[in-house]
Amino acid sequence: MYIKLEERVAATVIAQHKIGNFQPRKKKRMYRQVQQRLKSLCMEYKTGDRELPNFLCAVGHSIRFG
Repeated sequence: MYIKLEERVAATVIAQHKIGNFQPRKKKRMYRQVQQRLKSLCMEYKTGDRELPNFLCAVGHSIRFG
């Protein structure tokens, strides 16, 4: 039963792609927050509010692996 449902969902997604009605998946809140933080850090560096060592340290603390 699960396989048939998955097959129908996949067929629907393919049909939507063909007609150009594709909607990307929503990003998780955590990834949106990290992306926003990195953008703001880049802007601070670009405007001169942060120096390179401080910027790199902040980027390193913003990214989480694992």
